[in-house]
Formats: sequence, C-alpha cells, structure tokens
Amino acid sequence: MLNSGSETFVFKRTTKEKADHEATMLTSLRKVIASRGDTSLFEVPRSLAIVEVPSEDERRWVHVSQRAAGRLVSELSAEEALAVLEPITDLLAIFHSVAGTPPIGKSAWRPLKDYLKMWSRSLFEQEHADSFVDSLRKLFPGELPLVRKRDGHASNWIVDPAGRIVAIDLESSEFIPIGYDVVQLIEPEFIE
Repeated sequence: MLNSGSETFVFKRTTKEKADHEATMLTSLRKVIASRGDTSLFEVPRSLAIVEVPSEDERRWVHVSQRAAGRLVSELSAEEALAVLEPITDLLAIFHSVAGTPPIGKSAWRPLKDYLKMWSRSLFEQEHADSFVDSLRKLFPGELPLVRKRDGHASNWIVDPAGRIVAIDLESSEFIPIGYDVVQLIEPEFIE
C-alpha cells in the first residue's frame, strides 16, 4: 500500500481469477453508484491494472487499485462507528444488488456449516463438534436467500475525508446467507 495524501494505491497479490473478479466488482459498483447519483455518499476504489509477477505460486498476479484515503471503520470510536452503520448497510445493499446471483441449487447451509465447524472445534472435541453442527442442520431455515459475500467486517470499510463510505476488498466470489455480512460488520466491532 502506498499513501499519497488523499489517495492510496493498493497492490494486492492474488490469483488471476480473484483479481479479475475484484476488478469487475469495483467497476460495476462504481457505475451503479454514479448512475444513482450517490457519488457524494459512497466511493469505490478504481481498478488500475492487473499485473503478473514472476512466481511459481498461483498468487502471481497483483491487482493495482487506487482509493480515497481515510479512516478504517474498525478504528473509529463506538459513537463514530454507529453514525456510519446505516450508510454502510445502504452501500452493502447496493453491492448485493449488482454482485450477481448464486448458481441454481446452491445451498445457504454449506458456507454456514463450514464456519460453524471451525468455531465449534474450538469448544468441543472433533466428533462432538461434528455432531453439534449436524444437530443445528435441523433448525436451519432451508430456503434462506444467498448473496455475494462482501467480507463486510469493519476493517473493509473506510470513511474518507469527505465523509463518504468507501468499500474496499471486493475479492470474494463466494455466496453466503443474506444478513451474514451485516452480522460480520456489527460483531464484535460495534458491540462491546
């Protein structure tokens, strides 16, 4: 990351697929924000280039982007963070409206199950963790809609000097149950 005062240049090493996906998401979201006349409220980084660097690793691509400088929401006081919660969720809704739809038949249970297994293994032995997660399957609403994962934790949102909300890190191509990104945003950063 290179900061030039009011703008920051980001050099993110990743795979070609993820770099292409993020560049597409940035461009699409930027266009929708402009078409809605919301450029005074929201900002999205500009994708500048995707460059291959010598490496044996699949992460041999660098996505270069430029974004407004500002303060991470995770670094705001609780009062400041609560003041930007509503515009962040507004931008999150815009993102979900342009980010695409899941493949037919994709289940909301699968991504949640993976996170539950990871979490439950810190509390239980593996066989009990698996049993615990399997018991939750019966309680899970089967027809929960899916949205593109935003990875919406508070360190992926910036408030720029003009007070605009800036969404950063749009690399994920996964789909998650609706509402998950909001929960990730408000827990634990907003709840003390």
